[in-house]
Amino acid sequence: GVGAGVPPDLAHAQFTDALWGPDIASAAAAFTAWAATAPCPLVVTLHDVPGADPDPARDARRTAGYAAVVAACDAVVVSAAHEAAKVAAFSGRAATVVD
Repeated sequence: GVGAGVPPDLAHAQFTDALWGPDIASAAAAFTAWAATAPCPLVVTLHDVPGADPDPARDARRTAGYAAVVAACDAVVVSAAHEAAKVAAFSGRAATVVD
């Protein structure tokens, strides 16, 4: 449990690029900088997972940013199986689906 002077058992954050910065590069940099100081284990819930964007350059930028976020965390949560498949494709990591 969490009490005065007791460190948390884990940290959890939500991530979508629009939440953490004005663009994916800034958002991923802000998240990974924060993650370096967060208690561990660190769990992230990803939203708006990239993959199959009509603009291939935008998709590549967003995928790279999300891959950096995933690499900074101990566990990844998504809302749907198709999002878990995207995470596995760009990071090689398994994401837990919580719908």
